[in-house]
Amino acid sequence: MNYASKLENLKLQAVVAPIKKMPFNYSKSFIKTMECAALGIPLFATRCLPYSRVMPDAQLFDTSDELKEKLLKLKFTSSKIY
Repeated sequence: MNYASKLENLKLQAVVAPIKKMPFNYSKSFIKTMECAALGIPLFATRCLPYSRVMPDAQLFDTSDELKEKLLKLKFTSSKIY
């Protein structure tokens, strides 16, 4: 099974990676960041490690309202800004 090919075939407009802010999750890898970047899909993630180390603040969120605002911005602007 080719995971990258399957993701690409989904034609996703964005990926959301919410994680609970807790020590266990802070030590996870940022593989989702690399997968999405390789496929040109904007990733929106919780503002905490591991994502805050490698992603711009424009794609990080703390609350569901903040995520909603950023997804609406993506919908009405070019995905190239991400």
